[in-house]
Order: sequence, then C-alpha cells, then structure tokens
Amino acid sequence: GRVEADKGVEELLQAVKLLEQKKYSFTLNLVGNGGFLPKAKEIINKLGIANTVCIKGTVLDPAQVRQLYLDADLYVLPTYHEGFPRTLYEAMIFGTPIITTFVGGIPAIMEAGHNCLEIMPKSVESIVDTVEYAINNYAELAECAKNASKTVVPIIDADRLSHAAHL
Repeated sequence: GRVEADKGVEELLQAVKLLEQKKYSFTLNLVGNGGFLPKAKEIINKLGIANTVCIKGTVLDPAQVRQLYLDADLYVLPTYHEGFPRTLYEAMIFGTPIITTFVGGIPAIMEAGHNCLEIMPKSVESIVDTVEYAINNYAELAECAKNASKTVVPIIDADRLSHAAHL
C-alpha cells in the first residue's frame, strides 16, 4: 500500500493513541511506503505510540503479504478517496475483517454490516468507535469477513470474461 496523507494515516495513528488510552492492547502494522511516511513517523513519536505501531515498509513477497493478512485481526482503510483499492480485494481474499470508508468505488462492492464495517472519512472518532465495536462484536465481524470472501470470488473468477471479451 501507499502511506500517503489521503489514505487517512494520520487519523488512524490518532485513533491508535485513543485506543491505547482506553487500555486496548494491540499492534498496528503500517504496511507500505510513500511521501507521508516521514510525517507518519513524526506523528508516531509525538503521540508516543512507537511501541504499538510497527512500520513494515514495502512488502513485495506474495507469501509475506498473504501472511500479514492472515495474521491480522482487522484491516483498516480510512482513505479519503479511491477507485477500488487492491488492498480491499486482498483482505477479502484472505478473510481479513475490513473496516473502511465508503468513498469512490468502494460502496460498489462493500456493504456495511454485510462484508465490512464503515467508517467516516477524516474521523478519528469513527475509527475508534468502529474498532471498539469490532473488538466487542468479533463474531459479527467474522461473519462479515466470510461474506467478503464470498463477495470477491466472482470478481476474481479466472473463467470470467474480460471486459474487452465481454464487449
């Protein structure tokens, strides 16, 4: 992924601080590289959350990418705008429960309460509230992850005609 301001990284880091203050114990894996990474590191240090945030950087090995999704309890994407992000497809494929904003093309496939949980763009409070909900209702979120995996199967079906072939 890309670590950019418009991916909602700052709000996510602020949410981490608030969740820590509420005594939740977790690790945020920040995966990717980008122009906002130096600023993200500053924010992490300023907020004192360096023991909670693990910066993974760019991960290109497919086996490592797969393992990151499989090991994750949640995939959080607080982006401001998108087409449809590849990382959501990946989380769906690997059955990682998703929390995301509904911007750009995301609501064309994602359905709040069915295959993900929705957060509001640029809202630290929305991230905190939704992560807390996910923690306290993990069985429901696990069902969302199953539904997300079912949602993505027809999209990645190798036998599906390409757009050009379909036309």
